[in-house]
Amino acid sequence: MSCYRVAIWINEAFVPESGGGYSFLSQLVERIDNEDFGPEIEIYFVGFNLSVEFKKKTISFPFKKSFLYQKKVNFYHKFFGSSIPRKDIEQNYINTKNLLREHKIDIIFYPTPEVFIENYPYIIVNWDLGHRTTYAFPEIAMDGQWESRESHILKNLHKALLVCAESESGKNEIIKQYQLPEEKIVILPLFPSKIVNPIVEVQKPLWMNNHKKFFIYPAQFWAHKNHYNLILGFKDFVKENKDYILVLPGSDQGNRQYINSLIKELGLAQQIILPGFISDQELKWLYINSIGLVFPSLLGPTNMPILEAIALKCNVACSNLKGHIAMAGDLAIYFDPLEPLAIKQALDSLKDKAIDPIISKTNHQITAYSIENAIESFKNIMIKSISIRRTWGA
Repeated sequence: MSCYRVAIWINEAFVPESGGGYSFLSQLVERIDNEDFGPEIEIYFVGFNLSVEFKKKTISFPFKKSFLYQKKVNFYHKFFGSSIPRKDIEQNYINTKNLLREHKIDIIFYPTPEVFIENYPYIIVNWDLGHRTTYAFPEIAMDGQWESRESHILKNLHKALLVCAESESGKNEIIKQYQLPEEKIVILPLFPSKIVNPIVEVQKPLWMNNHKKFFIYPAQFWAHKNHYNLILGFKDFVKENKDYILVLPGSDQGNRQYINSLIKELGLAQQIILPGFISDQELKWLYINSIGLVFPSLLGPTNMPILEAIALKCNVACSNLKGHIAMAGDLAIYFDPLEPLAIKQALDSLKDKAIDPIISKTNHQITAYSIENAIESFKNIMIKSISIRRTWGA
């Protein structure tokens, strides 16, 4: 029997500023590219107009838009107030599906929660169900975001051959929210980014000056990242600890100006630093030299910075999400993320906490969250999918 051909779909729209999603994608893809999957499984990297080079076989599908067709669409919208199907774009997907069949690709693996080719067998990664599992933040609930997420996730999960969750907590959320059969959901564990690797050097940010006592919260400026309550908690903390600062690196996603205004209003401009997007080398230095990571995010199930901090022996205080507790266990301090007083108390605890020696224990649940385990899981997932996919032909 011929080898099982798996196409790893590469979406080049993902950039480093995307945060944890990019870190997960880039590292997983790199390891897949360097891994030997034996004679039974053949890996291809595929995508539209690919510019990235890989060691394994690559198929770049052309994606073209017709200028004349765009003018036609604009005309109908302007004079008739209606839209017409973009047949020029639809043709790209039809052509791609035909090319996948020509190359005898058995299944597509989407390492991000997006499906690009309809009605072609696929396995998909699901990161979160935030629009259902947390509060109605603008980025997941307003201006059509809830409807868009619900429509895509509902369809993508149910039409997938298998669904990859990043943790048991994530798996349980999928079962609860979308009633998928348990055996259809497999675990592809989350893992820390490359900065935990010794090959990534440590570089002190120039803007840190001589600050010695600081907390760090690396997060993009979304509402669900909950900078607001963290800052209120920090305000109470610095009343008694005036020589501490809070460092909030991360790219703006529409909420930075509001948070910056809050900082100025509370008179904390000298004690809170917003450096924007920073390099891995700078982030690594911040982890290693900080008093601790404080992570008040309201969206789970799990989050990569917690893994990074623990791997770099940085103390952690984080929101008491079920996924966080299941992942980090007794390696973190937990708090109610909507209670500034609880956050203040967590900062007090971080200030006085020594690095826990349990970090070195090999039997702790945190050790399951590694790139090595993720690659092993990926292999097992592909092998499991063979017996399902080969119940029908092309």
